[in-house]
Amino acid sequence: MMTISKIIPLLAICCFVITGCSPKLSTFSERLYDDGGWNEQELKDIQFYTSSNIVLRRQIRSGQSKIVEGEIKMVNGRKVEEIIIRKGTPGVFLKKINDKNMAISFESGKNKFLIFGPNKKIGGKYALKANNWERNKGKVNYAGKIFTITVVDEVPMLQVDLSNKSSTTRKSRVAKGRKVN
Repeated sequence: MMTISKIIPLLAICCFVITGCSPKLSTFSERLYDDGGWNEQELKDIQFYTSSNIVLRRQIRSGQSKIVEGEIKMVNGRKVEEIIIRKGTPGVFLKKINDKNMAISFESGKNKFLIFGPNKKIGGKYALKANNWERNKGKVNYAGKIFTITVVDEVPMLQVDLSNKSSTTRKSRVAKGRKVN
């Protein structure tokens, strides 16, 4: 039987191992993209994450009763379809969208992706792109439907785990020196 004095150190070790293995996420930026020089196939090998929650909402008309996925909620007496992509959700690169914008998918399915691209206002960080921004709300096309996204604190950005990607190769040697003859 384990005593409390044996359980506490075991829990501390477990916490250290769990936190030590978790990814150290950094914001994906235009500079990182340019420095990496990745082609589309290489971008598919990078694991992306969201920096904050993304909540997609669209109002459901009375005639629309078929909802394949997503949650139906009542908001102010109206039926609303809501899709939540939580902070830290892993995503994959699907394709480039004009120049440096990228389609990132956080779930399987046809056209289930969001577009991220460099935002000059925040130092070239890759942020969620939306159409028709009005204050803190924008429109995005997701799975062939138009959803509204509301930004609470900051625009959701892409993050990557740089601990696995920062493989700098260094070749070094020690000079032996030279003596006068």
